Amino acid sequence: MKAKESPSDDSTSLWSPLNEKTIAPVVLPENLKKKTLKDLAVKTGGTYTARAMAQLDSPLGEFISQIETDERLGLRKGEIEDRMAAFGHNQICEPKPTNFLYEWFKCCGDRKNAEYSDIVREYLPTECEVIREGEQLKLSLKAIVKGDLIILKAGQYAPADIRLVEANDLTVDNYLFTGVHDELPRSTESNYPNSVLDYGNCVLMGAKIIKGNARGIVYETGFKSALGTMVRTTP
Repeated sequence: MKAKESPSDDSTSLWSPLNEKTIAPVVLPENLKKKTLKDLAVKTGGTYTARAMAQLDSPLGEFISQIETDERLGLRKGEIEDRMAAFGHNQICEPKPTNFLYEWFKCCGDRKNAEYSDIVREYLPTECEVIREGEQLKLSLKAIVKGDLIILKAGQYAPADIRLVEANDLTVDNYLFTGVHDELPRSTESNYPNSVLDYGNCVLMGAKIIKGNARGIVYETGFKSALGTMVRTTP
């Protein structure tokens, strides 16, 4: 049975590691071929802040080893289905008129969240460039999985939460999270801040690439991303 992301079981605060409810680890089928994927799902349970900091603070080589990918060739195509089953589709808002968030919020009389869902959609790309088995592909947002190697270019929006493995004069805009337009430098260096928003070695889903280019590895997708967590916990 396929594990699903739930839009209701996350922390009450996105950025503080304190006073947060714990996300239950993803439950996978017992007969899953790659036991390491099951281990990875369990290891990355917990609050968004705790998961993100653990993955962004660790040495890059250790991070790549734990997430089981290749920083040059990307994932093997044969393992995509298992990862999709483990972590779910990389999806927060569906296109109208089947946007379940919009319809759900409308039924509950919460117009504010329905409008927020529309805003979020504007900051998500419909497709992105991915490297799998050394081949550069253009895939839909929904097809991206944890561990994918993503190519980022100026003018694009990040399709998931991504830790950088290569960055060339890269700056991003986190307007969707802060409400302020700004050019924030990004690189592969860890800077160990107190807030996920201040990490310099990652690009969050929905952030716009202002200039430069980069490659990075997806460490969170869909409702487990920073943006997905924010959508779930918006009052």
